[in-house]
Amino acid sequence: MRRWALAVVAILGTTVAFAVAGTTSPPAAVADRRSGPPKSLRDDFPFAPPATPEAWAARARVVRRQIQVALGLWPMPEATPLNAVVHGQVARNGYTVDRVFFESLPGHFVTGSLYRPAGRAGRLPAVLLPHGHWHDGRFNEASVEDVRKAIVSGAERFEVGGRYPLQAAAVQLARMGVVSFLFDLEGYADSVQIPIGVAHGEPDGRPKDSPAAPGLFFSADAESRLESIMGLQSWNARRALDFLASLPDVDPARLAVSGASGGGTQTFILGALDDRPVTLFPMVMVGTKMQGGCTCENADYLRIGSGNVEIASLWAPRPLGLTTADDWTKTFPETGFPAMQKLWTMLGAKDNVRVFSMPQFPHNYNYVSRAAMYAWMNTQLKLGLPEPVVEDDFKPLTRDEATVWTADHPAPAKDLYTGELFKKSKAYAEVTRHPYYILSARYGLLEPDKTITPYNFTLKTLRQRERLAWAIRVADSIVWHVPAGSALTILAGNDYAASLESILTRKAFTINRPLKGLPIGQQQQKLIALIREVNNGR
Repeated sequence: MRRWALAVVAILGTTVAFAVAGTTSPPAAVADRRSGPPKSLRDDFPFAPPATPEAWAARARVVRRQIQVALGLWPMPEATPLNAVVHGQVARNGYTVDRVFFESLPGHFVTGSLYRPAGRAGRLPAVLLPHGHWHDGRFNEASVEDVRKAIVSGAERFEVGGRYPLQAAAVQLARMGVVSFLFDLEGYADSVQIPIGVAHGEPDGRPKDSPAAPGLFFSADAESRLESIMGLQSWNARRALDFLASLPDVDPARLAVSGASGGGTQTFILGALDDRPVTLFPMVMVGTKMQGGCTCENADYLRIGSGNVEIASLWAPRPLGLTTADDWTKTFPETGFPAMQKLWTMLGAKDNVRVFSMPQFPHNYNYVSRAAMYAWMNTQLKLGLPEPVVEDDFKPLTRDEATVWTADHPAPAKDLYTGELFKKSKAYAEVTRHPYYILSARYGLLEPDKTITPYNFTLKTLRQRERLAWAIRVADSIVWHVPAGSALTILAGNDYAASLESILTRKAFTINRPLKGLPIGQQQQKLIALIREVNNGR
């Protein structure tokens, strides 16, 4: 009997087991660093460049290949069609902003905001702007209290720029004549397919079996295949560069990348994977100390015998600008940058690497750091603007103006519903690997990838006979899609499930309602237990 799950999504792996043949006697003792204490990302990661350009070229090939393998990007995946959608333009003083989404992989969306100068002819330079782990990402908004403290300290120039620093950078670049694409980290803002807690960890640590996506990227099966969030985000960044380069108003010979913190990691990692940019500007990230505090910045094998200073140095001898702050990068000017200077000097490009040291500020993406980036881009992209380039005030986008998912461009049904009970139900449906459908108060029975217009409507607002009419309509759809006599699991509240169960039973379906009679909190715990039970049985 085939089983089906109703209600609700999440790329899942299987468990793998390994058997190791024993030997009759232990091998002779050998020096093996695996027997020593494990390397922590907070240990020292020094860099000493080879003595000759030829030796560096050979070393760079090894490190670059190591990065590709560690990220699951060797050989490089096929660059499938982006199917980019650019819509909902918002006009501001001197620039425009478009909403963008495209598929980095078939069915997996990258979302963001495309900023363009207004009234500029010809092909323009472009900057890709990956962001770090700022709260709400592209929708980030600091408090008035915090930004006023930043203004007093000299960290910010305007209240609006300080409250919306990610938007501020994109706006200023547009006013400088540069196209920029500010795109979402996995799980942030409009990136809803992989929950933020799965991609970047829960506050108390990621559960072994994440209810939202059991085994996703964090299982023996996934790691044995070198599948990681960092690999996916790096691929997203590469495809974002593809998108920028494909625009008719962008000069593909004048591309650049800049981001801060986790966005800085994406910046120099993209530089190791892609030669198209002419310059990189990673901010408050590169140093010999902490190498990246999130799972999206770490992957198996990535830093064995290497570290962020060497990885960033793969960009040599091309132009590389960096910033530091009162964080793990504070000692970089003394502990890491001299090695970089030595390398760039050896390669005949001493002036192509520069660090902007700002130990007076904590970890940040503040105006002082952004201003250093503007000056760097002015020089490297040959904009010819008079210096200093000073950031001006602007009108920020509201969340409604920035979001890419609208009534005309809805998210897939499986990604539109974001309640915790729905996400756990969806996760259970996927982990069972049975076909499933989504129950919608407005649309009835939905396939997971069906696109729908957002709505605010539940069965609780209907009278009893209207609920019965809804249940009859859904049951007729089920009969059309599901073979008679199948076993159906319904993961839904009583408003949705009661009438449906009665009708489907009369139609010879076997109904299982594991959440029946449970209050909402216990329903979520029940689903977690069911997910764990399925995983433990594999």
